[in-house]
Amino acid sequence: MAKQRAPSTASAPYVEGARNSLTEDDLRAIAGLDKAIADAEELARWWHEVDQADTYADRFPLSATHHRPETSFGFFGETQVSGSTMSVMGNVQEQLYDRPKSPSKSAAVRAKAAEWTSQQVREFVLRYFMKVIDFRQPESFPGEERPPAPFYLRPLSWVSHEESSARGFGFEQLYYKLKGDDPPQKFDNDQRFNIVDLREIGSTYEWIVVKVIIFDFKLRLAPFGQDQPHGTLPQAEHSLLVLTEALIVDDPTPQESDDLGRYGLGYAFLPAVEESLLAFGPGRFEAACQLIRFHVKKSGEVKVRMAFVANRPEKVIDVSVDPVSWGLRLADLLSLGTASSVLEPVQKMWQRVPRPGSVDVVQSYINLANTLTGGIAAKNLGVSKRQLHKNFLAAHFDQNYNVVAGSLMIWRQIPDWLDQEALPDWVRSGRII
Repeated sequence: MAKQRAPSTASAPYVEGARNSLTEDDLRAIAGLDKAIADAEELARWWHEVDQADTYADRFPLSATHHRPETSFGFFGETQVSGSTMSVMGNVQEQLYDRPKSPSKSAAVRAKAAEWTSQQVREFVLRYFMKVIDFRQPESFPGEERPPAPFYLRPLSWVSHEESSARGFGFEQLYYKLKGDDPPQKFDNDQRFNIVDLREIGSTYEWIVVKVIIFDFKLRLAPFGQDQPHGTLPQAEHSLLVLTEALIVDDPTPQESDDLGRYGLGYAFLPAVEESLLAFGPGRFEAACQLIRFHVKKSGEVKVRMAFVANRPEKVIDVSVDPVSWGLRLADLLSLGTASSVLEPVQKMWQRVPRPGSVDVVQSYINLANTLTGGIAAKNLGVSKRQLHKNFLAAHFDQNYNVVAGSLMIWRQIPDWLDQEALPDWVRSGRII
């Protein structure tokens, strides 16, 4: 696909003064970068082929909308990644973004307006989208604002003290590698939110790594039914992503299409390095990619099409089966820390012994429920890994839908995205106050 690159005018502020050395933690965070990029690009190529031919092996709906031109579906499949067969899952969603309202009946005037819209979308998507999509809903406080009540009185309070109602996610840039032989570097703190122009990736930068801050991403678990007591499985609050040229689209003249322009971003998910009980969700994938594409039609209508592809995880909550360590921690807790010195020889000896392993408590519940019901739990109640993966894809759909819906409000605030001098400071800097 043909790409057009803007002149390298914005790169210098990011490069000068940013050549600070990476710490051990930084190097560990990006240790799996090359494999993550290669795997994500393989997944993206596979998805493009399947999507264009509409050859999804296992496709299912994810949402239902009324009076809105939107489509969404999830899928399961298999493909080759790094030379091995991988079971994958994903979702695709397409929604109308904006439509120009022009009363003119002149075809020439409408065509000119559509071309202008294409230029605006190109600038917005490739330079500003990642800066401004930290989406938060307004917070309401009916009546007078009061300090929070003591926790034991809150069930009786008529005053709402909800936490910040953030939805979707926001980005910070952390690391980059310039084209050529330069080693990876770290962005200065004052440039963390001022995301680079994505047209610079491939010309000035070989890649950049960003941290996505994820708001309110929870997976609902209802072991006794949807109307019974249930819990939520909070997903990772942040994840590291890497953007490369192969996953970015800058095509103002697409061929053989009713598109006037195509612009978009995509990224690979880096594996998390922090230890966690969670073995499922953002940062816990073996391989994953996200694609976000804006299509400007010749009518001037703008649509967004998004695709997410990842391996199907084998585990959800990975709990170590280590009763000795549990006992040592309990003894230390009950003795207010004095047991650790007495039991130190036992602890050192146990550390040299191979661990018994781990167990996925969610999968164990699924197995038990289906054993006791002869498979009815999976067949009639959806108590299965398949349904759990579907639920995750539905939650992922909600997150991305909120992100796009939130960005639309900002897109419409600016009369001309090409007029940099007239843009508010928070748009140029990426800091929403």
